[in-house]
Amino acid sequence: VANRSPASLVIGQTPPNVPNTLTDDLPQFYDSVPMTTGPSRVFVGKIIDTNGELATPVFIICFDSRRIFIYDPVTRRFETEIVTGRGPHAFALDVVLDPNDETLTHAFAYLGHFSDSYIGVIDLDQRHTQAYGTIVLSIGQRTPPRASK
Repeated sequence: VANRSPASLVIGQTPPNVPNTLTDDLPQFYDSVPMTTGPSRVFVGKIIDTNGELATPVFIICFDSRRIFIYDPVTRRFETEIVTGRGPHAFALDVVLDPNDETLTHAFAYLGHFSDSYIGVIDLDQRHTQAYGTIVLSIGQRTPPRASK
C-alpha cells in the first residue's frame, strides 16, 4: 500500500485460500518503509533479472516527486529509482520471456504522464545494464495543461 502521510510503502498480506464463510479476511500489515514525497500507486509485476529469469518486484509510483521506485521484497531494499516526467500515473507492464526465441523476449513498462499527456517506455530487463530502469522512448508530444500556458 502507498501511504502519502507519512510517505511510506506499507507491507502486508491477505490470508491465502479464505473460505466464503470466514469473516476475518482483512489484510495484515507488518512493515513500513519510508519513501520520498508523493507515493500514490503500487503495482506488483515482473521484470527480467540479470540471470535472464523472471523476478517479481514492487513498483511504487510517486506522482508528486516524479519518481518510480522498484522495491525487491526478497532483499527488502529499493533496487532502482526511475526519474520520470511530470505526473507519472497510469502504469502497465509488458514482459515476455521466451526461452525458445530470444528475439521475442522483452520487459517494458508503459508509463502515462498525467500532467503532460504522453507515454514513457521503461526498460525492465536487468541484462541491459545501461538502459535498465530508464525511460528509453517517449510516445506522443509532451503537452502541458492549458492552465499552465
